[in-house]
Amino acid sequence: MAREPTAGVGAVGAQSPAPIQETELGPLPEEWRVVRLGEIFTPVDRLSRRVKIQDDQQYTLLSARLYAKGITVKQQIAGSNLKTKTWYWVKKGDFLLLKIWARKGSYGFVETDYPNSIVSSDYPILVLDSHRADEGYVRFRLQMEISYRPLDSVAKGATNRQRVHEREFLRAIIIPLPPLPEQRAIAHVLRAVQQAQEATERVIQAAQELKKSLMRHLFTYGPVPVVGAQSPAPLQE
Repeated sequence: MAREPTAGVGAVGAQSPAPIQETELGPLPEEWRVVRLGEIFTPVDRLSRRVKIQDDQQYTLLSARLYAKGITVKQQIAGSNLKTKTWYWVKKGDFLLLKIWARKGSYGFVETDYPNSIVSSDYPILVLDSHRADEGYVRFRLQMEISYRPLDSVAKGATNRQRVHEREFLRAIIIPLPPLPEQRAIAHVLRAVQQAQEATERVIQAAQELKKSLMRHLFTYGPVPVVGAQSPAPLQE
């Protein structure tokens, strides 16, 4: 006699979809939060970072690139060549914000310990709470244009000189924040994708350079093998 199918047998191995919540950023997994940057960043006390420039020392001036392209070295310079003698030292892991171009994404983490690295007073220095947020995850989130777009509405000042104070920066930008292990997993995957993309771009660039080289060879020597390309022999009279 055929036995009645047991309830739920057809769903063996199937998993229920994760609960979803509606947020101001749209539908998100239930365990994720939506936070303002002020909940995960803390401004550094500027007095604790103040540096009196010494003429006989070398310094590394850092700057923030537009469109969330990160922090870069502006120049290496001797202290004797710096007219302003009060600067602020920064270190790996600090988050820098260039107030005058913040609305265009001029901010980012310091990813390298540069020797005697300093910034001017135009750069508020923030520190991420590593117990609540992963630097890699936050970096990728803030690289998205949608993240810094709200800064347009809080920038103040004359056209092309509009500044964003760090208080407004920390208040205006909101991001989705998964549990910390999930943040790390997402950052790991995104880093792998980015590295693959960069490798592909390098291959494309190498192919383009090879094509240019071959075209120069063709126009110089004609259709002969590259190994046989020598300086043209002098014409016989």
